[in-house]
Amino acid sequence: MTFTKVAVVGCLAVLGFFCWLAAAGFGAAGGHESFAVVIRGGEPAVSRIPFPQLAADAATVWIRSVVRDLLGGAHAYFLPCEAVFVHRAR
Repeated sequence: MTFTKVAVVGCLAVLGFFCWLAAAGFGAAGGHESFAVVIRGGEPAVSRIPFPQLAADAATVWIRSVVRDLLGGAHAYFLPCEAVFVHRAR
């Protein structure tokens, strides 16, 4: 899998996570499955990640804590997620 495919599939998985979290925060019933297919020359890259059911209160608490942390100041652990996805794929 090429760098671009790995990075795009990883970013789509992160997007799927936040969509699942937002849906749970609004009280959507059941779990969610993130499914992505990236086609860019050669074989397609496929990612399927299941997310379990999450209570609306738990999702809201998690979202608030992360937003509070991110808005609270600068962070020493900033790292582009694409680099992590490529490293993990190797």
